[in-house]
Amino acid sequence: MRGRMAKFTITDVQIYLIAFVTGLFLGVIFFQIKNDSFYPAMCLYHELRTDKLRRSDIISVGLLRFIVVERLKGFGLLFLTQITALRRVAAYVYCLIAGFSCAVLEGFYVQEYAIKGLVIFFATLLPHYIFYVMAWFRICSATLPTKQMSKAIFFDMVKMLTVAMVFLFVGIICESVFNVWFLKKIF
Repeated sequence: MRGRMAKFTITDVQIYLIAFVTGLFLGVIFFQIKNDSFYPAMCLYHELRTDKLRRSDIISVGLLRFIVVERLKGFGLLFLTQITALRRVAAYVYCLIAGFSCAVLEGFYVQEYAIKGLVIFFATLLPHYIFYVMAWFRICSATLPTKQMSKAIFFDMVKMLTVAMVFLFVGIICESVFNVWFLKKIF
């Protein structure tokens, strides 16, 4: 009887995570190398942000409008890339950029506030990013229609878009209301 070898397969989700972690490593390295050139600008932006948080109401129509426009642009671009032949590459690049920006933001908060910076970092990203990731994953895991568009494929696409939009709008509400409320408690 011959020995069996385990077949090692990597799923798309694992590659997305690898791309995100790679972005984290690159972001940490970038932050450490280029810290002196962009740290003052980040401090100024952070000071303006905390000052605006202290003076504003918890529910702001202007903030809600800004977040809706920005998130719809981002997810619209992601959706458009997912209907092309380079959909997986675009999703990997998206994960890489998200990991990079998270590492730079986390590095700034930790340098500015030490261990309290981790709390501020997670308060900046949670809980809305949980819903954004679920919407993003729903868009990226959808099957592309073939040349013959059947009713089942059409309804699957409509269902995928509906679920992704629900996750997106729940994330937008969390970001514009809950996140602002929590950050006002910290600052």
